[in-house]
Amino acid sequence: MDIIDNEKPWGTVVSVGGQVGNNLCMPLHKNGVNILGTHPEMIDNAEDRNKFSKKLDDIGVEQPAWQELTTASAAAEFASRVGFPVLVRASYVLSGGAFRVVREPSDLEQFLADAVEVSKEHPVVITKFMEGAQEVEIDAIANKGQIVSYAIAEHIENAGVHSGDAHMVLPAQNMSMQTFNKVLEIGKAMAKAFEVSGPMNSQFLVKDGRVQVIELNIRASRSLPFSSKTLGVNMIDLATRIWCGEDVKPVEVNLQTMKHVGVKVPQFSFTRLRGADPLLGVEMASTGEVACFADNKYDALLKGMMASLIKLPKKSVLFCLPNKKDQDKALPSIRSLALMGFEIQATPETAEFLDHHNVPNLRLQYSNETGAKDVITVAEHIRNKKVELVVNVRSVRTADQPWEDTVGYAVRRGAADHGIFCLVNLEVASAWVEAMAKARVLTVEPYRNPRSVAASTTL
Repeated sequence: MDIIDNEKPWGTVVSVGGQVGNNLCMPLHKNGVNILGTHPEMIDNAEDRNKFSKKLDDIGVEQPAWQELTTASAAAEFASRVGFPVLVRASYVLSGGAFRVVREPSDLEQFLADAVEVSKEHPVVITKFMEGAQEVEIDAIANKGQIVSYAIAEHIENAGVHSGDAHMVLPAQNMSMQTFNKVLEIGKAMAKAFEVSGPMNSQFLVKDGRVQVIELNIRASRSLPFSSKTLGVNMIDLATRIWCGEDVKPVEVNLQTMKHVGVKVPQFSFTRLRGADPLLGVEMASTGEVACFADNKYDALLKGMMASLIKLPKKSVLFCLPNKKDQDKALPSIRSLALMGFEIQATPETAEFLDHHNVPNLRLQYSNETGAKDVITVAEHIRNKKVELVVNVRSVRTADQPWEDTVGYAVRRGAADHGIFCLVNLEVASAWVEAMAKARVLTVEPYRNPRSVAASTTL
């Protein structure tokens, strides 16, 4: 307000300030500040979970079951009724994270007891968590409730990984036209219902043909520049014209006929954060991102990984997969790597699984308590840089066991401490293996706006 009192602007933009801008829109509005674009009360309607849910019900848009609760007993009852796992988000954090995917009653009880205060003043929101669902999102610019430009992208990771941490593919390569049209239909309905003028971003769950809305952010997302570059449409320029009162018309972009694919690859700083667990979840952990283009998603993914300074393996990959479900899921990729000539290294439970399926592997032990010379430990192999890439997903633990005590954490942290890249998501690992199998000689070219008439000229 001091700045506004001094500058006396005719209008203020909050829609490019991330979540902070959205949080400030109502206080600014109540202090008489002229907010450009979407009305602050409409932004508030999207931010307030109760108002947002009611609005979606009014326009017939499906969303995962959720409830705002004020007691631990009510939270436990709701979670049991909709079925675990559930996503718990706290309004007041005492310690730990504000978001958590909870998979069993004992974990929910501990999280509510240790991490948050549940009361009428500090309710907790619990949402049914959909496992195995594809996540899709739309970036769009709207003018008085009408979408004038949009991009619909898919995540490589299944839902449950923060969109800022996810690998994003645009145009979507594994989405049916039915899903695409449904996402666009819902996006248009929400833009109209919330009278959006400017940028908006929404994420969706897609499973068994059903499309459900996770949330709507009436602001520019961190993926908006990626969408703009990939489409060749300056979406924030359109938004600025709308804020300034221009009657911006829809920009025609046919995502189905695009001749290139963009892949956004997140960047992380786990190697610089001592003790941090290099895991992905519902809270954002990435500290940057890169985007690369190619005529197929495989080349674009490999370019993105290299651009984000990931050293791709040439000889060996270590698999640490404690869960049988993950082992079964990873088996086709492991076999593909073996056929490509990679040495498959494996922790004991993974090695046993691979032996059963006749996949050659080098068994590594978690420890060598006897001091036997023929025993190779994971820590020793990582320390001696004989591991080029680690594939490890979260292992099972007991409710009262800290993550730091699991063998999975030791493997992930060891890799981070020695500068070895660790893939912690099997969907990304599978996509990487498929990309390696189909890899060609990658070419790097200057960016050319695909909508520009001069795009084909030599730069």
